[in-house]
Parts: sequence; structure tokens; C-alpha cells
Amino acid sequence: MLELTSRLHRIIILAGGKSSRMGVAKANLVFHGETFLERLTRTLSPLGVPIWVLANEAPSSVLSASGKPCSHDVDYDEQSFAGPLMALCGHVSRHPLPPGAWVFVVGCDTPLVDERFVKILWQIGAARMSDRFDEVEAIGYRLPGSLDRNEIAPFPALISSRFLNGLPHLVKEGERSLFRALRFRPKVVVEGKLILESLADFAAGDLPPWFNVNTPAEYAALTGLTEPL
Repeated sequence: MLELTSRLHRIIILAGGKSSRMGVAKANLVFHGETFLERLTRTLSPLGVPIWVLANEAPSSVLSASGKPCSHDVDYDEQSFAGPLMALCGHVSRHPLPPGAWVFVVGCDTPLVDERFVKILWQIGAARMSDRFDEVEAIGYRLPGSLDRNEIAPFPALISSRFLNGLPHLVKEGERSLFRALRFRPKVVVEGKLILESLADFAAGDLPPWFNVNTPAEYAALTGLTEPL
């Protein structure tokens, strides 16, 4: 089986900016004494590859819990609030990837994602790729209950340099949706149930690692808060 360590080239955390629904930058939300961004960078750092943070605002959108600037490389969007596909397109245009490389892309609003999630996703995906490795452009999970067997969440996901380096061309053709851009590309779809079964300490009632926070209610579900933000 192909080893993740020989293929993973970069981690990209999509930090965005101020959330209209949350009223603050979600990267700066605090969970167990760390901001979401701090937690993700800590739990993904053991993978041993550079971590890039993509943000669309000033440095104040990617602070630590103590108010210090992000310690990882931050790449600011040239076109703010244009969505993840445009953020990734701008990033790879400025920092292209080598052939054969893979990138783990994750949103800052999924603070439960960690090194184990990435390794499990790769392990299952690589086993299924077999001799299709040079064709596959993404490895992602399918949400439990999804009726579309070809559907993956665009992040958190492992995405190949072939797809990412081709984003400028897709943008020139008018594409603006990462979800749609991945829809018909060659990929490996991993059932969310398999990921949960591979997490030895996952218990019924636990929030899944891909749980994302978009609203104050979801933030409360994560942290146990009873008071509004």
C-alpha cells in the first residue's frame, strides 16, 4: 500500500473570515482552551508536513486564544468571500504543488478532525485505489445516510495536486463551486461509517470527527455551552 508519509505534501486549513451566522471568525472560537485553529494545527502537526492557513481578512481573523497571531504560514485571499474554490485556486497559483503530491484540506470549523482521521481516510482510500492511483484526484468521506454514492464532502478531504493545480483552468471556465468541481472527478468515496468503526475510542453519542460548527446551536452542542455567544 502507498504510504501517506511519502505522498502528503501540505495541509491547508480554510479559515475564511468573520462568519455572519456566528458573528465572529470561526477560526477564533474557543474549545477546551484553544481556538479551533490552534486545535487543528496541534492535532495535525504530527503528520510532519507544512500547514498553510487560508484566510480572507486581516490577521485578526486567525488569532490564538491568547490573542497572538497565527504561528503557521497564512495566505490571504486576493478576492475575499469568494468561497473555498477561489481561495484554493489563488493559493496554488502562488504556491504550486509538485506532481504526485497530495494535500489534506480541512475547514477551520471542524475542530474534531485530527491526525487519525487523515490516516484512516488515506488507509481506506489507498487500499481502494490499487492500480488507479495515477487517476484518482480526491479521497473523501460520504456522510452516513447520503443517497448519492458518488458524493463526497469537499473538505475535510485528501485532494491531489493534479486537481488543485488545475483549478485556475476550471475558474477560467467559470467554475466557482468546489463541491461541483469534485462531483464528477475520479475519486475514492469512503463511507463515514467505516471511518467511525476505525476509531477505536469512538462511542455512540460522540460527535463525529467531521462535525462542523456553523451556528451558535452547533457551537453549544460541541462545547456544552448553555449561554449564547
